[in-house]
Amino acid sequence: MFKLIKNFKELAKDRIKADLLEILEEGLKVANPRYAIKKALKMHGRELYIKGRVFKLRGKLFVIGFGKASFEMAKEIEEILGDRISGGAIITPFKPTEKLSKVHVLIG
Repeated sequence: MFKLIKNFKELAKDRIKADLLEILEEGLKVANPRYAIKKALKMHGRELYIKGRVFKLRGKLFVIGFGKASFEMAKEIEEILGDRISGGAIITPFKPTEKLSKVHVLIG
């Protein structure tokens, strides 16, 4: 299993430390915007599932977002939906070090 805490094994010297690190690991995971998107968004054929609701995709699909987490969320949406995305734009308060393939990033 992938760990967010890179030196988990070195820090987990005993059972109590390992348990505390597992709790911290879970907290970090659920606070991660990409994890939230991955958990909420599923694609099966032409059906998009968002938190259990089904949307049949027809026509063009655009991604729109804003805020501190918008870049990471858009990145995960691109991974899940890929070429189904026609375009989009997000506004984020920082300049990302990476580029998105379908979604335009605005700084503001």
